[in-house]
Amino acid sequence: MSWRAPRSLEVGWLVSASAFVASCSFFQPSIRLVESSGLRVTDGSEHTLTRLSREAGERELVSMAAVDEMQLEEGWLYFDTGGGRGIFVDVGEMQADSAVVFDMDFIDMVLDELADGRRAQGRPFEATSYHLHTREWILDLHRRIFESLREELWVHFMQVEQYHFEIFSLPSGADLVGHVRLTEALRHHGNPQVARLLESRIAGPTGIVTYKLTPEGERLVRELGPMEMDRVVALAKADGIRARNMAAAMAAYRRLGVDVEYEQRRTVAEDVYFEGKNDRRLRPGRAPGSSRAGLSFRLFAWPR
Repeated sequence: MSWRAPRSLEVGWLVSASAFVASCSFFQPSIRLVESSGLRVTDGSEHTLTRLSREAGERELVSMAAVDEMQLEEGWLYFDTGGGRGIFVDVGEMQADSAVVFDMDFIDMVLDELADGRRAQGRPFEATSYHLHTREWILDLHRRIFESLREELWVHFMQVEQYHFEIFSLPSGADLVGHVRLTEALRHHGNPQVARLLESRIAGPTGIVTYKLTPEGERLVRELGPMEMDRVVALAKADGIRARNMAAAMAAYRRLGVDVEYEQRRTVAEDVYFEGKNDRRLRPGRAPGSSRAGLSFRLFAWPR
């Protein structure tokens, strides 16, 4: 995610936001929304509303992130309306394969609608932002790393395993900056009692990453900005890659003031093995064999 303009949030991490405006019986939106029976990536500036519980929406988002083809990014806001119900609203525009722009003008209109419906309720909505880190985006990143290493260091193969998919589902530095700025946007809305950002979540190909910032973490993000935070979180991911597990990477994030949790929902069916210009899929635990001389390589770390 990166900051794009005063009225827009450009993000590479919001994936679970297509179900925002639907679970409130009193909410009859006058703004232009297309009701959808399920979460999906929209084209252009169309915005959808999906009535789903958080649990059902997250199942759909993880399934979307795990699809074996390149997808566009998308962003959603989720509002819990009580009784196990919720609404997902698609708030993204200018979708690309690694970024999406958060339409802040549209978010303001949505919050105005909610203000009308909630004025007599006496309590704010708790919003959660969602976005995707897709399987194919993660593999494409590793493929580009491998091509660079193959040219420069005689690396002959790379194996991408379960823990790689988990660690690269963690937020980037730009994602953390986007979390701060979306929090500010909700906090400083015309009626700040309407909604507050509870947390942000990323749907990856193996599960859900939930994150928010401590006061110390928020100060660090404000001081460093997106580019320097990308470097810092790349080092945190490197801790996990060295240890070959998600827990070590999460511990490094927590030392930065990022309160992060992970819930595994899926196991990758097979590892991915790059050799030359070919992809080979292997069952987990099988090391690739190669009779060629050269350096074998397990990915150490790479900034998102």
